[in-house]
This record gives sequence, structure tokens and C-alpha cells, in this order.
Amino acid sequence: MSEKLTVDEIKDAADAVNIIDLPEVTDWCSSGCLVLDLAVSNRYPGGFPIGRIVQAYGGASTAKTVIATTAMGYALRSGKHAFLADVEHTLDPTFAKIYGLDCQHANFYYGYAADGGKGEKKYKKGDQPITLEELFDQWLGGILGLPTRKPKFGVIDTLTVLPAVIEIEKGMDEKGFGAYRAKQISLGLRKYLHEIARKGMTLLIVDQTRDDVGSPFGGETTTGGRGLEFYSSVRLYLKHDKKVTNSSGREIGIWVKFKIAKNKVAPPFRSGKFKILFDYGLDDITTNLSFLAEIEKGIEDSYKMTTAVKLPVCVDCGAICLQEGPCTCQGKGGGAVTISKRMMEWVPYIEEKSQEEGLRQYVVKVWEKVYRAEPRKTRVF
Repeated sequence: MSEKLTVDEIKDAADAVNIIDLPEVTDWCSSGCLVLDLAVSNRYPGGFPIGRIVQAYGGASTAKTVIATTAMGYALRSGKHAFLADVEHTLDPTFAKIYGLDCQHANFYYGYAADGGKGEKKYKKGDQPITLEELFDQWLGGILGLPTRKPKFGVIDTLTVLPAVIEIEKGMDEKGFGAYRAKQISLGLRKYLHEIARKGMTLLIVDQTRDDVGSPFGGETTTGGRGLEFYSSVRLYLKHDKKVTNSSGREIGIWVKFKIAKNKVAPPFRSGKFKILFDYGLDDITTNLSFLAEIEKGIEDSYKMTTAVKLPVCVDCGAICLQEGPCTCQGKGGGAVTISKRMMEWVPYIEEKSQEEGLRQYVVKVWEKVYRAEPRKTRVF
């Protein structure tokens, strides 16, 4: 009898293994920057993985909120739901619209899930979590409990700002809550990690670095323990690079460097930079041209709008092609030829001719060539 029971148990276990549903990444959400999307996902179209936790961290004014805002805008335009826990209370709808986020969109939720009576979950715009426990159990738990199959894109800006309940109840002269907050963050992520993957939600958590005072070597560190570092599939480090000035010498934007400090969905440790104009948003066209200039001319020339960049352009229709030769328009002028122009000349040309997609395709081709690994035979296991 016991032998038969053992055989049945083994059979049940084998059947369970055969039907297991692995949380494979099948959908992505663009960050608004092609070079960053390629660095994170190593594919086009790509971006942040749906069903994973992503940490974006860096110092002050390193475009963390800009990336989060832009990504939420792309999530809405691609048919996803977007949720924002604005625990810093810094979102401005007018300024967010510059970066592509329509705060009046029907699928954008600003606030947390509250109990609407009779056990129903409903969103009350404007109510923000004030404790870590409220953030995880009400805001995140409410999102994951929504009866919708659409992918969800959630942003927490910024996680380590929130106190634990015990910190609010105790006086400010009482110390020793740092380790408790770190445990609560780790517990919340561990509690909902499976549901995030199963329900197809991307959780982008913004975190700001502090000076690592205790280290003899200095440097930067993030607060709130290391739980977020462990549970994140992608860790994006952002750093202020250079200022962008106009002809009057006034600062109108910044260059931001990024590095993929951790990546479990694509090759890690890839880096690059992108450009932000304060009254325009993320300048993806100039960023892509700068990437091409860096490959051809070097890092210093890639910041200058006067640097010449070569692109294959059809002499008949003006479209940017992947290479010289025949164009899909089948014109009579001989197809695409390589043309060299300064970046400041390419930008209006690409915008007026609506050639953003052609530029992206060409950048993807160059990216694949730059990061091509040396040829090896397929491993046999």
C-alpha cells in the first residue's frame, strides 16, 4: 500500500512539473529612449520587462522621475494601465505632459486602492500611501487584485521616502528603526513578487542614492537595505553627465549617463547616455544621432551638435534606409546613398520627413554590430 502511494506521489509530482508555467517575459514597455531600451532588453522593440521589478537609482536631478514619467506615457499609448504612487507629492500634470504622460487618461491612476465597501476595490485619485505597509498591502495589493488582463505598469517615486507604521507611532527621539524599515521593504517585495510576475505587472521603483558615510572609500549607496537590490530583475543606475546650453550660454537641458548594474532578462553592464531638454522632454532623435557619432568619431564629439553623422538616405523618397542600395519605394534615382550631415542638420530633416522609425531601425542595426559576440559553436549539453 505504501509502495503504491509512493508511486502515485511521484507521478503527481512529475505531472506538476510538466504543466508548470514559467514566468517568461513576452511583453515590454518602452522607456522613450531607444538606446536605453536596447541596453535593458537587447531587442527591438524592447524596454522594461513586463512582469518584473525594475530599480532606477541615482543622485539628485539624474532624470529618474523623467524616465518613469516617460515610460508611463508609453505604457498608456500601448494599451496598458499605468499606476503612480507619488509618495513624494512632486508630480505636476502640466510638466508631466511635456514628458509624454497624460494625467487625464482613463487608464492612468494617481493614488492607491481603497476599500470601496462590500469588499470591492476602487481607486481614489489623490490618496497616496503614507506608510510602507499601506503601500504594499493597499496600493500594490489593490492593483494586483484588479479584474483585468491588461498589462500593468506601476511606479513608486520614491520607495525609501515612506516610513513604517512603527516610526509614525513612536517619537522622533527614538532610534533604531532603520533595520526594521529594511525588513519591511524586503517583506513587501517578497510577499508580492510572485503575483507581480503572474499578473503581468512591471513595478518601476525609483530610489535616490546617498553618500556612503560609513565606507572608508566614500562613494554612493541606497537606503532601505538591500532587499530591492536582490528582488529587482533590472537595476538602472543614472548619473548626471553634462549640461546642454543654447547660443546664449544658458542651460536648457542635460546629458544623463546610464549603466545597467544588474540584468536578469538580457546581457548586463551595458551603458550609454541620453539627452533631456527641459521644455521638450527626452530627445530621442539627438540621442540616437549621438550614439552613431560616438561609434564613428568618439565620445567627446558625440556631445557636439556640429559633429557630422553619416546615414544612408534614398535620393527619391528621402527615407533613411538600413544600407546603401535599392529602396522599397523603387524609385529611378539609384536607391539609397550615404549622406553626411551635422547632427543639428539631421534633426529637422528627420522631424520634417517623419523618419524617426527609419533612424531607429538603423541604430538597431549598428547596435547589434557593436555588441556582436565573437562566433562560437552552439554548446551541446
